[in-house]
Amino acid sequence: MTTELPFFTELMSFKDRIFISRKNDTRNLILLSLLFFVIAAGVALVFGVKHVNDSHRYLEYATNLQGGFYFERHNFWYIGYVGFIYFVRLITNSSDPVFLIVSQYLYSWIAFILLYRTIRIFDSKGFSPLIGALLYFLFIEIMIWNAYILCESFYFNSVVIALYFLSRLWKGKRKGVWTVIAVVFSILLVTLSKPTGVLFLLAVFITFFMKFWLQSGLPKIGKAGVAVVLICVSVLMLNRMLDSFLIIENYQLGEVIYAITTLPSNPMYSGLVVEVPQQLNMLPETYSPLWRMSYFIFNNFSFWSELFFKKIYYFLLHVRPFWSMEHNALNILTLLPVYFLSFWQWKKSDLVVKVFAASYFILQTVAIGMTSVDWDGRFLVPVFPLLIILSALRINDLILNALKRVSNRDQ
Repeated sequence: MTTELPFFTELMSFKDRIFISRKNDTRNLILLSLLFFVIAAGVALVFGVKHVNDSHRYLEYATNLQGGFYFERHNFWYIGYVGFIYFVRLITNSSDPVFLIVSQYLYSWIAFILLYRTIRIFDSKGFSPLIGALLYFLFIEIMIWNAYILCESFYFNSVVIALYFLSRLWKGKRKGVWTVIAVVFSILLVTLSKPTGVLFLLAVFITFFMKFWLQSGLPKIGKAGVAVVLICVSVLMLNRMLDSFLIIENYQLGEVIYAITTLPSNPMYSGLVVEVPQQLNMLPETYSPLWRMSYFIFNNFSFWSELFFKKIYYFLLHVRPFWSMEHNALNILTLLPVYFLSFWQWKKSDLVVKVFAASYFILQTVAIGMTSVDWDGRFLVPVFPLLIILSALRINDLILNALKRVSNRDQ
């Protein structure tokens, strides 16, 4: 005989009638979209259109594309964002940056809707999508980057869209050729949004190979052949990615935060530069970037490891000594619980989610440690979608379990 849980049953019924259930997703998204645009309007009023150091390179590249398509060596991995700028100018018939910023807000809204839908794929009838939407708003800097003429907003939103189509392909009920096409296109868009977009593709490669190795009927020699092909492609892409950075040159400066040595001397900057040894063992520029970096790490390991771990520290905690104490405290108090909840949910996830999430997060973190940490914290933004999805699912389970325990005590 099943024991009735009146409190829990009544609460779930209220949930279904008012706001949370899947059948109310359309209404939920309308209300959340209104809140999205209210917040976006506030951000737009405060920040306007933000031109920063790198803005001109994207705008100039988009302008030059009017004369015909071509690749710029240093901007190769930004062609997705540059193409977005070009497309906005084409449909608006204007190079006014206001149209670009408005388009970034609209693209962000589409990604916001798909973030909700992605979480719904993993939780068919719970609170998780709403929790994910609230976490999205909590990470207000996601919205703020829409005001900047930088690739960060486009990259973050493209990651969300790619995660949505990947989730549909993996967990969704309706799969077909159009879903596969959408997956390929969205992954390509992420890959060409900025240099570290390659890491998203590598995470997909790793996950695909794991599934292929476990499920393919090929003999081990055939699987090994596929592994060799994927490794070769990955190495070529990593070399191309690293070619966008002046990694060895930056190592010689000992900078933990990129370009910190270009600023006037300040006591708070002292921990952001590592003392450079008088003799560094390096290869000349004629060698490939990946080989040069590997050689440098092996032959200057003590110096490099200090740089690496300091960069990881500032990257993951999302703090800077030149930010206010309140800013740093808020980031720590927000991120540490989210990291914990995300890891907890990751442990309970299926193998595909585990492999992809771990690969993407670790690759992003290691890449930052090997390259550079930015001044304003924007390099952490691409991992927010993963953190939001995982932590929202865990919070949902914690809420439902807590409600069940309360209901049981009332019996």
